[in-house]
Amino acid sequence: MADPETAGRFFGRRIIAAAFLIQAVALACTFSAYGLFLEPIEAEFGATRAQTLLGLSILNLVVTALGPLIGWAIDRGPLRPLMIAGALLLAGGFALLARATELWQLTLALGLCVGSGVALVGPLPSTTLIANWFVRRRGTALGVAATGVTAAGVFMPPLTAGMIESLGWRGTLQIYGALCAGLLIPVIWALVIKRPEDVGQHPDGDARSAAIPGEAAAPGGSLREFLGQPNFWLLGLVFGLAFSGTATFISNAVPLARSLGADTQSASYVLSCVAFCSLLGKLLFGTLVDRIERRAAMWLSLGLQICAWGVFLSEPGYALLLAASALWGLTMGGLWPMHGALLGAVFGRATFGRAMGLGGFVMLPLSGGIPPLAGHVYDLTGSYTTMLAPFIGVYALSAALLAFVRLPGHGPGARAATAEPSAA
Repeated sequence: MADPETAGRFFGRRIIAAAFLIQAVALACTFSAYGLFLEPIEAEFGATRAQTLLGLSILNLVVTALGPLIGWAIDRGPLRPLMIAGALLLAGGFALLARATELWQLTLALGLCVGSGVALVGPLPSTTLIANWFVRRRGTALGVAATGVTAAGVFMPPLTAGMIESLGWRGTLQIYGALCAGLLIPVIWALVIKRPEDVGQHPDGDARSAAIPGEAAAPGGSLREFLGQPNFWLLGLVFGLAFSGTATFISNAVPLARSLGADTQSASYVLSCVAFCSLLGKLLFGTLVDRIERRAAMWLSLGLQICAWGVFLSEPGYALLLAASALWGLTMGGLWPMHGALLGAVFGRATFGRAMGLGGFVMLPLSGGIPPLAGHVYDLTGSYTTMLAPFIGVYALSAALLAFVRLPGHGPGARAATAEPSAA
């Protein structure tokens, strides 16, 4: 039974703080800083760029492959032990990376330990945690928590670069391991509570939870039942297409700016502008998706991204390129909270983890496959205009597919309430 004193204080803010810190550390130490280790590792092991970049692909693959299993475990069992195990795997993985003497050892430690650690402690469990605690304000909460990744992505690369210069890449990885063990484990132990009902509370701090606005009755938890739902496939396609544009522009922003006449320093400001505006976008669209019809918020984001993309295709001057990048970053940043808000509305709290974990497989061929294809187009044509132009159609297709998504209520995209299913 919950402590009456505990039940009287809504713990939602501490849940957001936990997700903010956990995602910031887990993702900043892996994906955000990965590129800084390429050259020193290549120099020490005589590796090619293709070999070192293979580690990033393996990391992505492991995180995605474990998603369905971890999503099922999150929905059906305790969350805190899973996340602590993830933090320990991250810490141990960084320690092993720091001691590697062969390139294959780096790859193995990165995939088995670091990849598994990110899967257990990163976006999937953190987003599910937020989804459990918030319904009416889910988008806002997800937006605030997601800014941790962006903020860490701004500060961690220069800090890491300084540590590599003074301590070497091995010493830096040892510090990463200590950070994961020394910060993540206490935060998870002290702040992570899987559901508000575990401490006698209800989502959003409401007095009771008889019916929760904007939630669908959850489907059964079996793989067959998920795969039989059109909404499952539609949301995977919608966001897989949208995120493919994200990966493509971020990886090509600097060379695009240089091709338009900017010097290297000025070109780097394009990425800084995107990062800062994406942070604002997570807050803006996270709040917006809680206040208007959810699909309308997503359509607004996609429409504005098409507008920004149109400017990119016009071979603009530097000032206009920077303005378009700011607009695109603002609207692109909103994809993360809107993804969680739409998943939560369709699948409810009881099966959110499974829906997000399985959905990663639908998104991966698009978000992971389209950017390399775009790069191949550039290799063949030498034209950024030719490479980027198809993404107008990609965003338009994403918007069109969204029209077929059925949200709870009396019609497509409605926000009317249905009863929230009990926790699995």
